[in-house]
Amino acid sequence: MRKIFLSLLVLLLCFSANAQEYDYCAGAGGAAASPETWGNTTTTGCSATATTALAKLNVTATYTSVSAGTITKLETWMKSGGTSKGNFRMSLYDTSNNLICQHSAEVTILSTESTFDWKGDSQALTGTCTVSASTNYRIAISYDSTNTHACVDSVTSGDFQYLNTDYTGGFPASISPDTNSTTSYHFRVTVQP
Repeated sequence: MRKIFLSLLVLLLCFSANAQEYDYCAGAGGAAASPETWGNTTTTGCSATATTALAKLNVTATYTSVSAGTITKLETWMKSGGTSKGNFRMSLYDTSNNLICQHSAEVTILSTESTFDWKGDSQALTGTCTVSASTNYRIAISYDSTNTHACVDSVTSGDFQYLNTDYTGGFPASISPDTNSTTSYHFRVTVQP
């Protein structure tokens, strides 16, 4: 009888809102941790800029992961320039510029998508796509057309750098941006701990 009571107690704890506090709930149907989002996640105070065929990477302005986990989304706040379609692709690098994760294919922005919105969230990802807790990362984004209008802020030159290279077909295993930029893009990473 005592065993049955203890089993029921464990089940109740594991299905409670605080299940993550109990180690013995792992794999027992306890509540999963909520996804975490980090990066430049604001959607206000930016201006639309027509992008060119380039790859841009935050360099000194790294983004810090909150928890260890698996990347489930790479997104940017973007819209169309309104004349024809354009494409972009995002990736995540460590601070040694080694590729960790990227969109599995380019993301198309149609000419009719004239309102800013988070883009890229439904695109599948490829790579290890895992991050460590409290670790700095660099988010990269590449465009193939001036018809993709990114949301940008002014920043100190050198916080971001770019290459005049189109990586919408796929990012390399290592990347070396070589030109300082004075703009910051709004993009975010979602991680499932």
